[in-house]
Amino acid sequence: MRGMVNKKKTVQKKISRVARDLVYNYLRKRMQEGEILPGNSLNLTELSEHLQISRTPLRDALIRLEAEGIVTIYPRSKVIVNKLEKEDFQYLYEVIGSLENTLCIRGMPHYTASILDEMEEVVKEMRKSIYAEDIQQYDILHRKSHDYFLTVAPNLFAERILVPVQNRLWDLPRRNFVQRWFLDGCDEHDLIIRALREKNETDLRYYVKERHWDFEYNKEHIFAIYFH
Repeated sequence: MRGMVNKKKTVQKKISRVARDLVYNYLRKRMQEGEILPGNSLNLTELSEHLQISRTPLRDALIRLEAEGIVTIYPRSKVIVNKLEKEDFQYLYEVIGSLENTLCIRGMPHYTASILDEMEEVVKEMRKSIYAEDIQQYDILHRKSHDYFLTVAPNLFAERILVPVQNRLWDLPRRNFVQRWFLDGCDEHDLIIRALREKNETDLRYYVKERHWDFEYNKEHIFAIYFH
């Protein structure tokens, strides 16, 4: 009997976790697509009815989003999507640049020729999506290109810090599309891959931290895309 009770509890936990992840991904997707904007208030009753779930997984998903700085939960079930101010971008760029730089350098011995070839193919597909102005496909490929830094030499501690910060930045809806800036980013990815292939730590640090994730270097385009 005790075994059956424990099994039932395990199943219930799995169902609750699936429901929580469903809500979390649904809300992030709506934010990415600009359907939920910074400053918006979330109607919890409407969300619960639309997704046909109870308040528990909804609450759990919102707690996770609040931990990532995406929303703020107030008393009486009031939830506001946080705005990202201009000065916040510098912090995000510095955090991501520092962590990705460390991951790349420490993981350098693990980047085989086949992995680097895969990464180059992803960058080629990124360029195609930019020229086609298929931003949704670009976003998928762009995330994939950065995921290599976490998967080639995984570090759970770094992942727990890095992924929420990346999500905070990349989930923000864009107001403009600056093709040249996105293409420049692809060029930087190629240079990072070349540095990894050549095991050149100096170039790798420069292209990751001082170019790709340097706030001052990218500031003009950041403001043009997200604020104008």
